[in-house]
Formats: sequence, structure tokens, C-alpha cells
Amino acid sequence: MLHIRMLSGEEVASIPVEELSDVRSLKRQLNQQKGCPPRFRQRLFGCGSRGSPLDDDTKLDLPMDLELVLLTYSVASPAEADELVNAATDGSVAEVDAILQLPTIPDVVDRDGRSPLMASATRNNIDVVRLLLEANANTETRDPDGCTALFAACQNGHVEVAQVLLEGGADKNSRSFDGFTCLMMASQGGHVEIARLLVAAGAEKNVQKHGATALWAASQNGHVEVARLLLEAGADKNLTSTDMGFTCLMMAAQEGHLEFVRLLLETNADKDYVDFANKSGITALVMASRQGHVEVVRLLLAAGADKNLIMSDGYTSLMVAAQEGRAAVVRLLVAESAELTYTNMCSVSVQEQANRCNNPWVLKYIQNMPDRHSFAAAEAEIGACVVLAAPGMLQSGASRELFESWAPDKKNGVIVTGYSVPGTLAHELKSDPEAVTLNDGRKVNVRATVKFMSFSAHSDYNQTSEFIRQLKANVVVLVHGEEHEMGRMRNKLREEYPDLNVTAPQNCQTVALRVPADRSADSVGAIVEDMAVGLKKGRTEVSGLLVEDTTGVRTLLRPE
Repeated sequence: MLHIRMLSGEEVASIPVEELSDVRSLKRQLNQQKGCPPRFRQRLFGCGSRGSPLDDDTKLDLPMDLELVLLTYSVASPAEADELVNAATDGSVAEVDAILQLPTIPDVVDRDGRSPLMASATRNNIDVVRLLLEANANTETRDPDGCTALFAACQNGHVEVAQVLLEGGADKNSRSFDGFTCLMMASQGGHVEIARLLVAAGAEKNVQKHGATALWAASQNGHVEVARLLLEAGADKNLTSTDMGFTCLMMAAQEGHLEFVRLLLETNADKDYVDFANKSGITALVMASRQGHVEVVRLLLAAGADKNLIMSDGYTSLMVAAQEGRAAVVRLLVAESAELTYTNMCSVSVQEQANRCNNPWVLKYIQNMPDRHSFAAAEAEIGACVVLAAPGMLQSGASRELFESWAPDKKNGVIVTGYSVPGTLAHELKSDPEAVTLNDGRKVNVRATVKFMSFSAHSDYNQTSEFIRQLKANVVVLVHGEEHEMGRMRNKLREEYPDLNVTAPQNCQTVALRVPADRSADSVGAIVEDMAVGLKKGRTEVSGLLVEDTTGVRTLLRPE
């Protein structure tokens, strides 16, 4: 029997020799069963001995009396803290053990803010992790980013380290300072076994970082097995990220993760969920169409996704695919009878070109400008460039932000085309100011060259006049254009058509249009001519009017 006493004579424990192998095992038993501090703070001496304490490797095979001394931790200097963290990083068990025996507190941090437990967990040094946990290292010590040792193990896919830390009481739901959880990191990295450990330990599955969940993180990189595990555990498949407004299905569709999309559809994910957070109206089908992921598009269509759903900017999946030059997606959507709204107001030649999946707007030296949030980075890569058709009269949106960025540099130039409404930034530039004031009150110096070009995409006077002549109109209201030019057109029309009532109302002026009740319809073109021929042959009543639009859709209109 081993009898252990304090120097004061107080008995600590009596333990059969057969239960122990060496001093290390005795110290561990004193820690676990008798509530003594970790072995690194214990020193055991033979009773009456004035020599050195017994080494941890000393065999215990005979009954004896031992005296126990408990030490306090020493204060580690920055250099000593660095030494312990470096040893933990290198996985040097002997060196870490020796430093802890000083005894040194296991929760010191180095000059970079890393603890020994964080360093060893990051490098997958499992034996050092066990050693530090034996020393009662704090599992919740955080690095400067708010990450714990368990977070690091999950991020790097170290399964055994994660398991040991969980068994050691690490918080499975701890979050970094930017809101990420351990389960999110395991899911993002596709570490399915760690995700399984966390789920089994009861980790929260629907915690959101800016609305993004662990399942959402898995969808970014297409980790199907992680997603299957999370879905089986009850993860919400339709939660959206608050900063992007995307569901897991939308993200997987955008990234082209076909099997991930298939899994979500099999679990009845909302295939037509619309991004309301950013008021864009984007759906999973739109995102897949934009990126040209034809098999994802095919899968969504087979699941019944709405191919004709219109986004807030008026675009459909087909329009987006055509705009991006995704010929295979356009061909598929057309085959599925998606509405050809992108070209339905264009000429027949343009429609034919689009129907051949040859996007008429894809040009060799012209490409779509990135959105204004990413244009600065794109500009650095592209270099000198010309931005065409930036709308808004420089008043808001991308055009204003580009002007704000370019105006102070005299190497840049801006050409304002067409009409600018008084009160807009484009109209103000006509006075050649040295600086302009933006809507938020900031001033921007104008050193760039600014020119104005009288240019308009509207029909000219001859076309307008001919259109009025064919209509045989009695009243014409001019409602769009520069006030001076509208006045010129009004006077010219009055001169050419003396009996024509022409008016050009001011902005916000109310105009009442009264239509005679005895006329049911007016029509222009070949249909009217054919009707006139029929009337000459004795038909005195029109029972209906067949109208065909530019897409070939025919509509029978009733006389009323």
C-alpha cells in the first residue's frame, strides 16, 4: 500500500501498489480521484528524504510512504511563452512536458496571440494536445480572430484532435469574432467526419453568420456528403444569407454543383425562391443560366422551376443567358418553350440570329461592365477602357460612381450624350464647373475632360411625321425629350399638319385623353388593307381582328 501525505502530515490517499505502475500514473490518479492539481504541479518525495523529488518515470512496485508538495505556476516571460508555443507547434512532446513541469501555466500566449493548445491543434499534434489538456489548458482560449483550438481543428480537418477537444469539454458552438462556428468551418471545408462529430455532440445546425448556415457553407463548395449529413440532422435548407439573399440551392446553382442541387431538390428545397433581401428577384434558375451551367439548368427545369419568372429588372432566365452568351443554356430554354422576351421587340433578322443561339449583342471588343462594387478591381486588371451607355445622367448608380472616381483625374474624359434633365449632375456639367456637389453633400473636383454630344436613340422628325401621317391622328401629345427640342417638333408638326392638335405638356402637367365611343379600334398595316378589300366585296361587319406580334404569337381581338 502506498500512503501519500502532505508535509503537514495530512493524509491525502492510500492506494494499493498493484493499481499503479509509476509516479506519473500516481499523480494522474491523485488529480482525477482526489482533486489534486495536474501532475505538473505535484512533487512526490520519499518520507524523510531530503533529496530530489521522484521522477515521473520512477517505478512504484513496493509499499512506501510518500510526501506530496504542490507548486504554484511561475510567471512566464514573453520569451518563455514563445518557447512553449513553438514547442507545441513543432509537436515536441518532451519539450512541452519539460516546460509544463517548471511548472508553467499552459494558457500563455505568444507574441502573435496564439496559445499552445491553438498551435498544436492547428498543426494536428495530437499528443501535445492531450498533454496540454492533462495540464488543464483552457479549451476556450481564443486567438486574435476569436478562434478556439476546436475551431482550428475543424477548419483544418483534424478529426482526432477535434474528438479529443470535444471530449475535453470544448464548446462545440463557439463562434469566431466574425460569427463563424466550428460546424460552418467543417462544412465549408468538406470535413464530413468532423461535421459528424459536431452533430453527434449536439452542435447547432442553423446558426447564421449574416444569414449563412453550415449547410449554406457546404453549398458554396459542393460538399454533398456534408450536406446530406446536415439535412438528415434537420438543417433548414431554405434559410437565406442576409447579406446576399441567397438560399443554399441558389448558391449551389450559381457554382454549378450539380449533385448538390440534385440533393436539395430531392429534399424539396424551394426551387423558385426569389431573392427578396436585395430586391433583385433572382432565382436558382437565373443564377445557373447566367453562369452557363447547362446541366444544372436542365435539372431545375425537370424539377419544375419557373423558366418565365421575371426579375425586378425585367429580365428572365432566357434573357440573362442570351446576354451572357450562354448558347447551350439559351438552346435548352428555347427548347423548353421559355418566352423569348429578350428579342421580341427587335427586328426579324435579330430574332433569327438569337434563335440560332448566336447572341447579337456579344461583340469581340465589348463586354458587360462588372457591377459597380467590383469595377475598381476589374479596372485595375483591364487597364485603360471605355465605358459605354452608363445610364442615369450621372445622377445615381454606376454612372455617378464612375464619374466620382474618374472626374478628379485630368487623364480621363466623359462624353454626355443626348438630353440631360435640369437638376441632374450631367446637366450641371454643361456650365463647366471646377467642382460639383453630390447628393450626399460631398464635393468632387472636375479635372477630367467633359464633352457633350447631341445624340439620341429616339426616332427622328421624318420617322415621327410619317408615323403620324399613317395613323391619321387627330391629337398628338409629345411627352419625352428636351423642352426646347420638343417645342421645335411641336411647331414643325403644326406647320406640316394644320388640322393636327399637337401639345407638349410641362413635367407633371395632367393631360386628359378622350376617345369617341363610336370607334372600337384603330389598326395600321396590311391587316387593315385586307379588311378594306373584304369590305369592298360586301362584308359589312368585322367579327374579330387577328393580330400577330413579332414573336409569331397570334391573338384574336373581339370588336369591343
